Amino acid sequence: MWPLKVLFSNEKSILIRQVFPDRYTDREVRTIAWSSWRNFCLNTVDVFRLKNIDQQWIDRHVVDFEPIRDALLAHCQTGQGAIIASPHMGASEVSSVVLQKIGVPIFLITGTVKNPQVNAHIEEIRGRTGIPTVLRESSLLK
Repeated sequence: MWPLKVLFSNEKSILIRQVFPDRYTDREVRTIAWSSWRNFCLNTVDVFRLKNIDQQWIDRHVVDFEPIRDALLAHCQTGQGAIIASPHMGASEVSSVVLQKIGVPIFLITGTVKNPQVNAHIEEIRGRTGIPTVLRESSLLK
């Protein structure tokens, strides 16, 4: 358990305190740090699932998907486009691949991660899906 304590006791708490200097107690800061780490781990598992997503996976894991699929595909027929926002990695990649698999034309707008090695790894994983990715800072979006 000590590696987890090291992960959360200093760096994460300092970052949270920088963003919210007087808003949270020490206990709340530790809870936020733990929740952040847990979600990162769960999202990492989701990223590993990307290559296994097919119609059978969708049928097993996406609850009440048929009405959502039908509405999305009907909207695609209008030619109007849509924006679907998901503010984190992991589940957003899974939902993007699900949309791709049912025939929704899609691309992702993403940010970058401060650590260049982590950022390169995330970009490589996203690239495996075949879904085009545009950086938020790109001139294409201006």
